[in-house]
Amino acid sequence: MANEQQKKVKTPKGRISFPSVFQKSGMAGAEPKYRCTIIFDESTDLTELKELAARAAREKWGDKLPSGYRSPFRKGPSRQREDKSFPDGFTEKTIDITATSTRRPVVGDQNRDEITAESDEFYGGCYGKLIVTAFAYDKGGNRGVSFGLLGAQKLADGPAFGGARASLEDFDGPAAPAAGGKDPLLDI
Repeated sequence: MANEQQKKVKTPKGRISFPSVFQKSGMAGAEPKYRCTIIFDESTDLTELKELAARAAREKWGDKLPSGYRSPFRKGPSRQREDKSFPDGFTEKTIDITATSTRRPVVGDQNRDEITAESDEFYGGCYGKLIVTAFAYDKGGNRGVSFGLLGAQKLADGPAFGGARASLEDFDGPAAPAAGGKDPLLDI
């Protein structure tokens, strides 16, 4: 399908996870790409995304999916770690998609103002939406449908994923001079 004909869809609101929308990232040996995962509660209506993925699959394979077909939708249990815990934001009752692109996506806020990398406003844990396309792939024995990332929009703040963060207040202040006026840092 030609790019001009690709349908783009705005996802429902979800939690942003693993955003790499300002700089490409990738696994060793893989082509670096811009990427973003969005997490939905299992009750979220994903009809439009499912129809988009089905359309891409039908255009590639007709009505019969190939063996080993990989869905672009991941259910929470597929994210469960060996110790039975989940990464931040994922539960047994979530569904997520990951969208990627070789071209930098547009990133904005709820007012449609651009968000830049320097602002730290778009982060794992915030609430947002993505604009995606779908494409089928058949490469190296892997067959399935993936989502292409065109844009990302932050809608609201949420607790940041990824554990604790340091602030400058966490550091000690300047050392007080020792009794007698000698500074222990200068007496080395």
